[in-house]
Amino acid sequence: ANTIASYLYACKEVVANGATLTMPPESKWNGKFQSLMLEGSTLGAKVTTKSSVVGKDCQLGSKCRLNNVVIMDNVTIGENCSLQNTVIGSGARLGNNCSLNDCQIGPGKELPAGTKEKGESFMVGDAMEG
Repeated sequence: ANTIASYLYACKEVVANGATLTMPPESKWNGKFQSLMLEGSTLGAKVTTKSSVVGKDCQLGSKCRLNNVVIMDNVTIGENCSLQNTVIGSGARLGNNCSLNDCQIGPGKELPAGTKEKGESFMVGDAMEG
């Protein structure tokens, strides 16, 4: 995959065929909503995932909504976040009430609560820090 859109599409296609894949123990696959949550990850109450992949050892707060999202390992997402068409790198942290559409979050990046963006890339060391 050479673009974010094609990467998200490839992940969605892999998850769509999850019943035929060999997955790590304790992983959870939801065929109806084409979503995969790898082992060690925890979801808060009323979290919805559609066409999404959640990596290992992630924590998602309650009332989060994910649509066509790829979350790498060791990510923490606060409560009431809405994410669509977004890729989140390993070790990233999102505060409560974030709304991201068509975004990329780099590894280890922390976004403050209430961040609302569309079509942005966030990397450690960018202008938003400090």
